[in-house]
Amino acid sequence: EPFQIDRKVDVLLCVNLLIQPSVDTRERILENAVASLKRRGTLVLVVPAFESLLHTYHTIVEINVALGMKHEKAVAEIESVYRDEVISAVEGIVTLGTEPTKMHTQEEVRTALSDQGLTRISSHRIEYDWAEMIDHAPEGLGAPYPWDWLFVARKS
Repeated sequence: EPFQIDRKVDVLLCVNLLIQPSVDTRERILENAVASLKRRGTLVLVVPAFESLLHTYHTIVEINVALGMKHEKAVAEIESVYRDEVISAVEGIVTLGTEPTKMHTQEEVRTALSDQGLTRISSHRIEYDWAEMIDHAPEGLGAPYPWDWLFVARKS
């Protein structure tokens, strides 16, 4: 649910706060977060990266091909998983576990933050272990790892 903080803060940390499938709910949450910041306050925002999901699908194809599966079959299997998991590629809505979850592209978050009047927007990857995305991930599977987006932005 959208939240409101009773007082203004210098720094607001929001981790996986904007994951609801409803665009209206996400917009209200972001508006309330920005309204909670003091002038020149900083928003630190972490969101799931849609690009990382696509990278994971590609990596699974590569793993399966390395294990001897024909490329066409590996792609067909991942496309089947994609159809099961991705509710809307345009909106970035994906079933993670059992819940529809909003995953974000870097540019859509930059735009949303800018639209809220935030400036000096920087983005970074927060990488995590492959086991978070791939069941029984092969030992030694290295970079680039799956990631979430970390944004830091300032209120004018």
